[in-house]
Amino acid sequence: MPRWLAILAAVPLALLLVAAAFTVDDLPAAAFAKLTDGGLWSGLALFVVVAIVLAVRPRRDDQSRDSAKVK
Repeated sequence: MPRWLAILAAVPLALLLVAAAFTVDDLPAAAFAKLTDGGLWSGLALFVVVAIVLAVRPRRDDQSRDSAKVK
């Protein structure tokens, strides 16, 4: 998955998580309960974390595989 696509897909999900966070009284307890329960919220949170890691992590030598094959 390209980095830009991961970021683009993660932004609406992150906004959904933030909007849902404002609807509860005790955010840390509710977030912990939702994440440990499994299901949709765990999947969304995992996807957002993976998208952030892929976007921030530098490539090994700042070359794509295609450009490395040309040389």
